[in-house]
Amino acid sequence: MSNRRIIDAAPRASKRSGGSFKQFLRQQGGSIAIYAALTLPVVAGIAGFGLDTSVWYAMKRDVQGMADAAAVAAAQTKMQGGTSAEILTAANTEAARNGYDAAACPDASCLVLSEVDVDYGSDKTETIQVTVRQEAPLRFSSLFMDAVYISSYASAGTQMFGAQCVLALNETSKGAVTFSGNTTADVGCGVASNSDHEYSIDVKGSATLVANPVQAHGGIGISGSGTIDSDYPLLPFSGKVADPYASFVMPSMPATCKYDGSTTPDITVGPSDNDLFQPDGTGYARLCGDVLIQGDATFEPGIYFFDGDFEIRSTANVQATGGVTFIMMGDPSADTGNVTWNGGATIELDAPDVPPTEGMALIQDLNAPSGATNKITGGSGQIINGVIYFRNQKIEFTGGSDAVDSCVQIIGDEVEFTGDSVLENDSGVCENVGVNTNGTGGGLQVVLVR
Repeated sequence: MSNRRIIDAAPRASKRSGGSFKQFLRQQGGSIAIYAALTLPVVAGIAGFGLDTSVWYAMKRDVQGMADAAAVAAAQTKMQGGTSAEILTAANTEAARNGYDAAACPDASCLVLSEVDVDYGSDKTETIQVTVRQEAPLRFSSLFMDAVYISSYASAGTQMFGAQCVLALNETSKGAVTFSGNTTADVGCGVASNSDHEYSIDVKGSATLVANPVQAHGGIGISGSGTIDSDYPLLPFSGKVADPYASFVMPSMPATCKYDGSTTPDITVGPSDNDLFQPDGTGYARLCGDVLIQGDATFEPGIYFFDGDFEIRSTANVQATGGVTFIMMGDPSADTGNVTWNGGATIELDAPDVPPTEGMALIQDLNAPSGATNKITGGSGQIINGVIYFRNQKIEFTGGSDAVDSCVQIIGDEVEFTGDSVLENDSGVCENVGVNTNGTGGGLQVVLVR
């Protein structure tokens, strides 16, 4: 009997020695649960701190945007002669537009501003330096700390830049200045847009823009394989560029027509024709009806009013040198015609160097209806010396030659470059045709220094 008891007891002992993990836990008298209770807050706190840190990193970018905006606004106000109080107000206003909350700052010192001279390239520039602090949200980290502040620093100043010779006056459009397709535009001066759109200047497709400087009241967009090559830093969200011809007074169009065709198109220079156009004794000439040039046309010095559409075909050879202004004008203004100059044509146009159209080569009625597009696509055979000014309508431009010194400025409601284009501001040529070599602006511009 006792042997059986020993044999029967052995299996039971073996089961106990190989017992489950649950049995082991039960044998600890609850100590594991105590350890878990003690360590769980630490583990949760570490995980929570990691989550808070990721939020703070994202917030750092936002605070940097507040500092950048405040510095630029303050520098612009200073450049315009603002007082110290106005400079500080501008900084706070623009920072607030970008999310800055002054009320959340306990000691009212979360935006600190100072004025310092710093080196910028080979020059010194007066800068506005701004530091912005914002309190970060504490979720899990509030278990360990009372407050965390995210700080960012920015510095903006003024820098002397070259002239802008391309300006879009439209204040809201996307791509008010556009470079698209396979365009290579070597502007040789500056490009500016007054649109407040995030794509105020739009370089897209495989377009290349070479310009100094590149300035927009809104953003500067680069998409696809588009590129911008500029010796200066890009200048998005800058002040608007004043229209240099805002006070220009359009000369009065003659009451009678000097040239008046009777067919459609009304005035035609055929492919084999060689026609001469001359102004009257006042230096003016009115061409009534649509004008189509397919052959050779010479315009003697003077001011020519086109009371209809003006088309130059690819086979044309147009010579308008010695001081010529073409004016697209309607009677009434709502009937103002449009320009279509086709690629392949040879066009030489030199603006006069005397009033009333000094420096202006091709302009449009100041009250022309908006919405239309004018195409100037003369190619490398196109040499325009003077200002192209279409205040209310879009200009689509392709042309120019880098083999000839020239001077051309383009000012329109919108401006689009669609092919290889060369614009220059050769000072000698500009002086000869009465174009202001300061272009549409230039001079002091506000830049982020740091």
